[in-house]
Amino acid sequence: MDLFRHYGDFLNTIPDGAIVVTKQGQIKLVNSYAAEMFAYTPAELVGQSLDILIPSSLRDAHQRHTRNFFDKPKSRPMGEGLPLQFLGLRKDGRHFHVDITISPLTIEDQQYAVAIIRDSSERQRTEQRIRLELETERNRALTDELTGLANRRLFHKILNQCVNQHATDASPFALAYIDLDNFKAINDTNGHQVGDQLLQRIAAIMQQASRGNDTLARLGGDEFALIIRNVTQHDAENMLHRLHQLVTETLVAENIPTSMSIGWAHSAQQELASYRDLIHAADEAMYAAKRSGKNTICNAADTVN
Repeated sequence: MDLFRHYGDFLNTIPDGAIVVTKQGQIKLVNSYAAEMFAYTPAELVGQSLDILIPSSLRDAHQRHTRNFFDKPKSRPMGEGLPLQFLGLRKDGRHFHVDITISPLTIEDQQYAVAIIRDSSERQRTEQRIRLELETERNRALTDELTGLANRRLFHKILNQCVNQHATDASPFALAYIDLDNFKAINDTNGHQVGDQLLQRIAAIMQQASRGNDTLARLGGDEFALIIRNVTQHDAENMLHRLHQLVTETLVAENIPTSMSIGWAHSAQQELASYRDLIHAADEAMYAAKRSGKNTICNAADTVN
């Protein structure tokens, strides 16, 4: 008993939580740091099952880890090599993240495990905040700041993926280049703030007219692009006509003096050495739409070279 008291006094000098448990999972010793961490007094914990400190959903897994430890006792982080996060259970029922290092301990010829426990809640919150900030920065790097659409960088990346997928399994897709007619005059007459609001409005309308798995991008100024995945030529043409009609009706209803010229190409229309081949075809078709009087849709097959 004096030896237990000696170890108990020693554990209270450790600046981390420390708990000594038997093979059966009974708490034999606990220092004041560990008791305070779990919102108990040391007297409330000694003699209790370790399960009192473990969320019910994790108890079976924890018992397996404990058995494995006693089969091959050595000092190591608990769950070493496994993608696990350990949680502690406070007296009031709240869960919190913990890091645990477990080591063998022999007292009076009996084998025990001593767990050194640290509250890692703050570290977990910091890591989560950093992950969210990094994700936000990644999204910002791929998003047009004005409209919230994909930007040119993301557009090129996705279009390249579509071309590579098409080369692998012939997945059909279409690319449309979209340009607003007479937009510069609106900017010059009404100012950039009005122009920006118009771009945001038209981007929102086009987004509504597009499918969720397609990619609508703003390439810069009043130029947009739409990548339509897994679509036949016929269906792509119908989709673009619906988009053009929806935007046109809105512009007319709101008395906005602009329109939309669209040029498009389908993956089945030509050999694709790279995604730039399709960009060139759609771009040429868009300029053909401009030359034909604007406010219209032109397919690459109709382009006069």
